[in-house]
Amino acid sequence: PRKSLGTLVADLLRAVPKDLARLTPNQRIAVTIFALFSITFSIIDLSAVLFPSRELNILKWVNDETFGRAVWKRVLMTLSGLASFSGVLCVVLAALSRYSNFFWGVINCICYGLASLAYDYVGDFQLNILFFLPMQIAGILAWGNNIDTGDQGAIARSMSWKQRLLAIVGVVALGVAFYYEIPAIATAMTGSYFYADYPLPHILDASAVALQVVAQLLMTGRFWEQWVLWIVADVVQILMFSGIAGANVFDFNIVVMWSLFLINAMFGLVTWYRRANKVAPVTAAAAADVEASTATLVGGDGGAVRDQENKC
Repeated sequence: PRKSLGTLVADLLRAVPKDLARLTPNQRIAVTIFALFSITFSIIDLSAVLFPSRELNILKWVNDETFGRAVWKRVLMTLSGLASFSGVLCVVLAALSRYSNFFWGVINCICYGLASLAYDYVGDFQLNILFFLPMQIAGILAWGNNIDTGDQGAIARSMSWKQRLLAIVGVVALGVAFYYEIPAIATAMTGSYFYADYPLPHILDASAVALQVVAQLLMTGRFWEQWVLWIVADVVQILMFSGIAGANVFDFNIVVMWSLFLINAMFGLVTWYRRANKVAPVTAAAAADVEASTATLVGGDGGAVRDQENKC
């Protein structure tokens, strides 16, 4: 029988400490270092060191005030550290097929969505708050009833070529739609769209949203092909927040987060591809069915079973 949402949420909360305990010593050290790193660089502006000619203050809050950013935006920008840390934990656990990735996903969606709004990336804001956040619930429902009893990871699947083609068409169609929708939403929410005069950041903003929407749907469906889209989306996000695409937008925390996401997505691609192409693990329900069937055969017609064994 399928579990209720309440039961699945309880399972999720119990899985959080268990999944963290399953991390290797090296993974734990890396996570701890990154936590300290994320907190530090949500306060310190590394641009002051990397670009001394700009004469920036070492504190991000002071620079944001100097640039005339509204107080509410400066407050939301401080969430970039927590967004970065929770995001890395989420994708690492997702790559390992761990159920508790959705716990960290909820935290990341809220923090990263609000930080994106502060940076005027309204596409990322609506993606995280209006889509990713509800999809965490969908993921809890989809994964919670499809856990491999062997390694406690999600059971991975492969798409057909028809499904892959539909996914590509979906990305293109959504990209075009978001190209026009994002400026409209941004104008309605904040009075203007910051990237209206920057063609490349505008295109990247729409593309990032489209790629992540389809990738999240594939993740909920437990398809390994999701990681191909995550890799492309990560590259797009790095371009957006590194300033390479223009518009003078740079956040070291966010760039590092997406760089780690990119590395993790490559690992996830290999891991999930292998999981999807191995013999499907036996779930508890399937094992019970096999055991019951075997008992019936042995008890009801043991001679027939022995005759079959003799033929072998």
